[in-house]
Amino acid sequence: MRKIACFFVILFSLQSVLAFGGIQSEETDYTIMKVRIMKYKSKTRIIGTSYEGTVVCYDYSGKLQWKNELSGFMNNDIYCADIDNDGKDEVLAANADGTLYCLDDNGELLWKFKKNSAPILTATMVSAHKTNYVVCGGYDKNIHYLSTKGTLLKSIPSASYSIDKKHPNHAINYLRKIEQNGKDVLVVLSAFNTNYDQGVLYYFKPFADKPYQSAKMKGKGGGGSCPGTFSVNDIITGNTEVLLGGNGLAKMQVSVASAEKCSAEKMDFKFKNERNSLGKPGYRLASVEAIPYKNGFKYYVLFGNRMFLVSAEKNGEETEIIESNYAFNDMCKDGDNGKLILGSVQSGGSCIHIIDYTNDSWKKEFQKLEPSGKMAKILENTKEFSKKLKKFKIPKWENHKVAVKVMSSGISSEEVAALSGGNTKNFINIDGVKKLYPHVENWDRSGMENKVSRETRDHRKKYDLTGGEALARFKKGLEAAPSGIQYWQGHGRDVYFYSLPTAKKVIDAAGDKIVIPILAELGAHDKDAEWMVEDFIYPLAAHMKGTNSFISIRNKFTFWQSVVYTPMWKRLVSGEFADSFVSSMEESNSKVMDMSISGRIGLWAAGSMNQWGTRFTRDNPCYDRLRQLSYQKVPNHALRMLVHQIASGASVVHHTTVNIKYQKVLWDMISSGILYVPTRKEILSINPVHLSMLDPHPLFLKGEEVKDVTLYDEKFEKENPMVVGRTQGVYAGGPVTEWDFSKYAAGVKERRLEFLPTYPNGLVLTTPPVDEKSLRGTLESHLNPIYKNNTTEIFMDGKNYYSDKNKTTTYRADTYYTTVKKAIEEGAKKLPLTVNGRVAWVTAQTAPKHLRLTLVDGGYVNPNDRIAIINFHTAKVKKITNLITNEELKFNKENATVAVPCGLFVFLDIELKEAL
Repeated sequence: MRKIACFFVILFSLQSVLAFGGIQSEETDYTIMKVRIMKYKSKTRIIGTSYEGTVVCYDYSGKLQWKNELSGFMNNDIYCADIDNDGKDEVLAANADGTLYCLDDNGELLWKFKKNSAPILTATMVSAHKTNYVVCGGYDKNIHYLSTKGTLLKSIPSASYSIDKKHPNHAINYLRKIEQNGKDVLVVLSAFNTNYDQGVLYYFKPFADKPYQSAKMKGKGGGGSCPGTFSVNDIITGNTEVLLGGNGLAKMQVSVASAEKCSAEKMDFKFKNERNSLGKPGYRLASVEAIPYKNGFKYYVLFGNRMFLVSAEKNGEETEIIESNYAFNDMCKDGDNGKLILGSVQSGGSCIHIIDYTNDSWKKEFQKLEPSGKMAKILENTKEFSKKLKKFKIPKWENHKVAVKVMSSGISSEEVAALSGGNTKNFINIDGVKKLYPHVENWDRSGMENKVSRETRDHRKKYDLTGGEALARFKKGLEAAPSGIQYWQGHGRDVYFYSLPTAKKVIDAAGDKIVIPILAELGAHDKDAEWMVEDFIYPLAAHMKGTNSFISIRNKFTFWQSVVYTPMWKRLVSGEFADSFVSSMEESNSKVMDMSISGRIGLWAAGSMNQWGTRFTRDNPCYDRLRQLSYQKVPNHALRMLVHQIASGASVVHHTTVNIKYQKVLWDMISSGILYVPTRKEILSINPVHLSMLDPHPLFLKGEEVKDVTLYDEKFEKENPMVVGRTQGVYAGGPVTEWDFSKYAAGVKERRLEFLPTYPNGLVLTTPPVDEKSLRGTLESHLNPIYKNNTTEIFMDGKNYYSDKNKTTTYRADTYYTTVKKAIEEGAKKLPLTVNGRVAWVTAQTAPKHLRLTLVDGGYVNPNDRIAIINFHTAKVKKITNLITNEELKFNKENATVAVPCGLFVFLDIELKEAL
């Protein structure tokens, strides 16, 4: 009987694995970013690394073999190799904290190596003369050779062998081993700029100081095209290929380099219609593997949510395209077992997916794949929330005063009127202008004094409209739009897509309707930029006074803490045009989102601008142009970010449509009133301590340099501690210092995707210095009465702290931060409440005895179930109600514990015993 039972158990186990047919999915509870194959004696295991850097090991039955959390920071690369020749692979983890970790076959730490603070990007192993070498490199621009015990043997500076005379230094983008004539070869892929560099392949004999050959990658750079994946095709003996997957918005770039021929070519995809074949634009990273096919092979290219099966023959078969519902984080091949391993889906998934490419049924299963785990939980949670939302009624004591202007909502005015709830007057749909993009005005600039403004043009635009033709299109757009229009007025150095007279006429033609010209990426702060602001931007802002129109300034990086405080923007900061400007964001390739929200709300709270804005677009999740994973098909990350920022008072939302059905829940939340949009005077989660920005330090301004990945300087960093540091491209995903504002104020540990910062002591604002004579008024005059005579001003310039606005005494960032940190912690006690946990939060006063507390799952692309601890300070609580479920929460006089579902948010009404 026992034998029969055991037989059925075994049979059931086999069926649970084989039932998947062409695709098997293994749930891990982690967001798996990279996958690799590990050899364990005669078996094969799957290695994955999670968003937070945990390394996991699974077998093909889905059983977890081991895991190791390592440092808690991301791994840029994972490489498996038998470095001690015991028949079992070790695991090398190249970590963003600057450490190379070596784990044994059971996941135990064998050793670690750290040369400096620069993130390590890559690692491999090569052998020569029966000696194994571990090799690693990254942003410190060196190839490091280590013994199999982790001892540094030697370092080779990139400048010592580079063939690029213009850019002699480069980061070590990838290191990999290939074999030629039975011997190991170390292949190095370089990178000096994440946007305009295709890289160079250098081929080294193991432990050699110079490469014996090199091949410069072909192709035009731009748009983050630098290769971001590296695989090897050794299917055909004597024809070893290096396969490099590039990053792209509307182009898929793959390079195929022959080691024997020392050549490199771009892959020909044989598309009939490239645009339709690639799908909607979005920053994606191509992962490439060579898969046996008939007497040769095909290239399998994973690009976003599509798998492309590309013939290796010049006149071969047409490319086959298989489309999934989801994009994936990574792909690698297990050739011995005929498998392709995929990382988790980019929308917040937690599975490892295994494709049996010998079974053609995988293609249909790929098209229909619906992951279990966190992805399924997100979809189910959102569905249930939407159901409950239909029953929500605005509490009688709430007075919703703020209308949200939504640019490019993806729904019509008729659909807006049909949204949930009776609060649709607070949802204002701002339409685009049809048949405008990419056409702009071709007007005579010959009389302009400034050469840069006179000659600069945007390569994406067609300068082919007369002023009259442009104005006619704008007028048609205004006639069709019930509330108003938005359009792209300029980008970077060219803000003159339409002349100032034309732009003014558009404003005049709008009447009471809203016109929102968008100016994007105005990061320059030199004399040319200053001239441009005075010549065009301020005159247009002045013309808008007394209208409902305003300019959306859509900037990225540290602009809202640094560049905006340079002399050219003083009139904006002064409040002279408080109704004419709105701060927004363009966050691609940025690493300081926690600072951006502090800066934008800081200027709004100070009175420089009377509105502030937010934006979601495809490339928001891109913090590193070398590894762009920004093709989420279920934009849950965007939903949560927008919920938090709208709940924090953002009343202008620039939005990109990705999944209309899913994104509609946000519009329902605004129109139903479950999402309360506070005024400045209603917010109660701002810490009384604020940091006032003086003229930004030149080193702080240099933090905007994110594309050049050769800027790491160990000596310079040690000698220049910063209030806000490590913002350049070389610190993508890297730790912040203990004295960094992001660490002690925002609760952020790394430079990566902190769109939902925790700010455990309340939001610490970055503001202009308080000036009672300023047009904008004082900070306290705009805030809730609890802040009256209760705020503390601390002066800084991004590098140092100062005793006053005159800089009488200078304080170092790495010592004085303890004083600032203590002041912030003491200031938190003056608030009604604060929140701890991996959640973003905001408190608003909706009535004398009622508070609205919004809690949001804080894992931007790494969502999960969260626990929030609400700590009560000045608030004397009578009752806490979940506004969606109408359930009352338990609490005591010190705190309350709240569960925040994976991928969601919680809206609480806190009734007080007495008014604040």
